[in-house]
Order: sequence, then C-alpha cells, then structure tokens
Amino acid sequence: MRLFYYSSRYTHCIIPQGVKQSNMAEVTHPIIVIGSSAGGWEALPIVLENFPEYLAASVFVVQHFPSDTMGTAFLNHLSAHSVLPCAFAVDNEPIRPSRVYVAPPDFHLLLTKDRVRITKGPRENSFRPAIDTMFRSAAAHHHSGVIGVILTGVRDDGVEGMAAIARSGGITMVQDPANAPYPDMPQAAIKHIDVNYITRTVEMGLVLSGLIYQPAKSKEAISEDILKEAAIAERVLTSLDIVEQGAKGTGFTCPMCGGVLWDIDHGITHSYRCAAGHAFTWENLYQLKATEVEEAMWASLRLMEEQKRMLLKFPLLPRESNSLQRRVEELEQYVQTLRAMLLKSGDGRLPEEHDV
Repeated sequence: MRLFYYSSRYTHCIIPQGVKQSNMAEVTHPIIVIGSSAGGWEALPIVLENFPEYLAASVFVVQHFPSDTMGTAFLNHLSAHSVLPCAFAVDNEPIRPSRVYVAPPDFHLLLTKDRVRITKGPRENSFRPAIDTMFRSAAAHHHSGVIGVILTGVRDDGVEGMAAIARSGGITMVQDPANAPYPDMPQAAIKHIDVNYITRTVEMGLVLSGLIYQPAKSKEAISEDILKEAAIAERVLTSLDIVEQGAKGTGFTCPMCGGVLWDIDHGITHSYRCAAGHAFTWENLYQLKATEVEEAMWASLRLMEEQKRMLLKFPLLPRESNSLQRRVEELEQYVQTLRAMLLKSGDGRLPEEHDV
C-alpha cells in the first residue's frame, strides 16, 4: 500500500503561489464528499475554516447524528467556523460550487448528476445518514470527479463507499489516525483501500482546494455493483430481485429486520444487504450479531430467574417437594453459568491481532 502524507511544507506543490484559484486550470474534481462520526464536532470545523473564500467545488458532509436530534447546534457550530456557507441539504436542490451541503439528521444525503436527494431510505451500518450511501452515489454519478474524505469516527462506515470512489477513479483521503480523536474509521479505510492522502485536519482545506485541479483519471465504465447499490438507495424501497442480482445468499439474517442477507462482492470490499435495503460491512454485521447474542443471553437469564422465583412461590403437593428442589437447583446452575458467560464476554468487539 502506497500512502502519501501531506504536511504544510508540501502544500506549495499543490497550489502555485500567486495564482488565484478562479483563474486556474479546469476543475477536474468538482465534488468533495466528507464523512465523520465521533469527534466530528472538533474535526469538521477545522477542515471547513481552511477552505478559500471561493471554492470551485461543492462540499457534501455526512456527520453521524442520533436519530432524535435536530442537529441545529451542530450546523450553527459549523457555520460559525466555515468560510463557505453551510446549510442542511434540501431534496432536489441544485448542486452549486462554493457551498457546504450537510445531511439532515435521520436522512440520507445522495447525489445525482446535478441535484441533491434527501431520502428516508433504510439504514446502512445502522446509520442514517450513512457515509457509504453518500459516497457511493457520488461515485455512481460523478465518476473520477469525486474526492472522498473520511474523518474521525468509530467502526468502519465509509469504507465501502470510499472503495467505490477509488474504483471509479476518484481521489481518496483520510484524516491522519494519529490526529484523530477516534481513529477507527480512517484506520479501517487505510486497511482496506490504497488511500491516496493521509492528512491532518488543519491542512485538509488547503490540500483539497488544490486537489480539485489535479488531472483526473480517464473515465471508465462504472461497475455494475456500484450502480446497483446507488439505485437501491435512490429508490428508497427495493425488492429481492434487485438485491440478489449478482449476489450470493449468506444464510445470515439482517439484525435490523430479520430478512435474509445477500453478499455483494465489490472486489475491494463486501457489503451485506437485505431485501428491505439495510446494508452492513462484515465488521458492523459481526458487532451487531454479537450484540444480538448478548441481548438474547440477558433475556434468557431474566426468564430463568423468573421461573426459579415462580417455583419457590407457588405451593406444590408434598410428594413433589423433591422434584421442586431439583428443578430449582438446576435453574440456579443455568443462571450462574449464563451470568459468568455474560460477565466474561466483554463488548463483542472483534479480537485484536495480538489476541488471535
């Protein structure tokens, strides 16, 4: 894997001094998509405040929000620091340069050729808005003209979408994990993708404003799997026929709705999607299944405790006393075994390399 780290001493190679951006060569990467999660409150304003006052590109942001938040405080926070105007994206509004479009809480932000779409589509990796959804739509409609950026966050939302941008000829960038308060997302991208740039947030605005003029790769046909998943997100409601085209059945069930999951091979990455449209990376699927197992064990523990109390409370005939004591003892053994397993099981995280 070849990685490029840009520090401030290299930025003169990106933007020639004394040249106004508006007078530079043709803009070859007019779409910048940025995804962040935990730590985004600190990281995103630093990126946005270092853009130039005029940016010949459009910026789209997905920040993971709780579904019950209005997001107003976060938007005001971004606007207070951003050189460019920031606003929640509105469905079907045109894409214009020198603007920051922010995904509204509990809605996906999608790109078409010249407009923004805001949908209530199914969650991906348990998130809505999801980074993968936006990245994939950008790759499907804007090909090599996209720059994808992953900032701080936990787990790996954005990796599959970043892979789609890379496969479509776009530029990929992540926040330097050493500079990220939550390094999981940039580290996951580095692990799975040959990322073009690893950059500190304080330098991203300047580097990105130069990269929009970098020569673009020749346009190639977009892979069918990228187009298919982008179409699923745009349609909001899908069908089994669409999902299973070119996919393989897994025998696994969706942790969101219980439907059958299908394995969609993206070459660099895999995604697992059900007929309802919920989608997961394998890491997120594992985490959610681990949570399901733990919840089922806690439910079993509660039911066994309840059954034991019922046996002790309800009177039985004298001849059944020996049987009663035996059943209570058996239940107590099961309770202690389950309790020990739950206390030992941890949080269901994937084992680290040194634990394997």
